[in-house]
Amino acid sequence: MTATVKTAAVALVAVTIVWLAQPGTVSGHALILESVPRPDEALPPSPSRIVLRFNGLIERSLSRVAITNSNGGRLPLHPAAEGPPGHLILPVPALTPGSYTLEWRVPSAGGHVTRGSFPFRVAPAP
Repeated sequence: MTATVKTAAVALVAVTIVWLAQPGTVSGHALILESVPRPDEALPPSPSRIVLRFNGLIERSLSRVAITNSNGGRLPLHPAAEGPPGHLILPVPALTPGSYTLEWRVPSAGGHVTRGSFPFRVAPAP
């Protein structure tokens, strides 16, 4: 990880902590705290699963997650029925090397919907 990426990650975490500490700010919104892969990460092999961890309870059965490749091809992912509270664990078929965008739409247990996306890459095998 480069110094620029580390600095940006630390800044993002700090802003998120300050924002979450404000009273009434998050009232029921499921915010993503951690992901595997991480945003902009280059993975040497294709991931076998994607994990999204949120700051609260989510409606797993109503959540929608998909991967889009650089050609616009879309692959819907289906969360595993089991997993820790606040987590989506999504099995992923083998992805060819290239650029991808992970997109999610997740309702919290209170009904508020969170959407987001970020890019990641699958690098060619060495």
